[in-house]
Amino acid sequence: MSYVTVSGSMVQAGGVFMDGNGVIKPAAERWSFDLPVRLGKHSLVASNDYNRVDAEGRILIRRQQQIDGPTTLDPVDLSIDGVPTVTVPLDITNVDASDAISTEVDLLIDDEYTRLSTTRTNAIHVAPPSVLVPGDRQVLIVSASSGGRTEPVLERVAIAEFTGSETQFALLPQLSGITYANGDVGLVASWESLPVAHPAFRWLVG
Repeated sequence: MSYVTVSGSMVQAGGVFMDGNGVIKPAAERWSFDLPVRLGKHSLVASNDYNRVDAEGRILIRRQQQIDGPTTLDPVDLSIDGVPTVTVPLDITNVDASDAISTEVDLLIDDEYTRLSTTRTNAIHVAPPSVLVPGDRQVLIVSASSGGRTEPVLERVAIAEFTGSETQFALLPQLSGITYANGDVGLVASWESLPVAHPAFRWLVG
């Protein structure tokens, strides 16, 4: 499988993805990127919607870009070619006061991965219907994490394909009775039992 370098620049801080590979620079402006891309047709996706605290998130999709060799793309300027993302509030339950909420929306075009947006609130930012075509998929990840610094992080995660109506998430309850010990490969966590869980919900301990 042959890869070539696709190069370009982006006016705004944000991220650029093509063929499942991407670069995110949320604090840089007028920056350059180089992506490893397979020969053939791929869509370029750019976004500036990473943990924004305003409503200025935008997305750009350039579909079916033909890549026959090392390529330099036209500059990415979301203020000219991008469209606003859409904010969707979420109803997240089973959240404790100690939990930090975060979300991520991934966009799959022809099964190629793009990280579209991230937030640290009970809301997601999704692509508007005007830029989507049949076969595009948006995948939503909701996370509640606690711990850190002086204790291991416990994270509860919910994953769902977002079609417009997936706005209610009852996260798994906090695990209790966890014990930690030093093992051969680092810290080892153990517990006596787990509540019944759905495959779309899981715990991460680390």
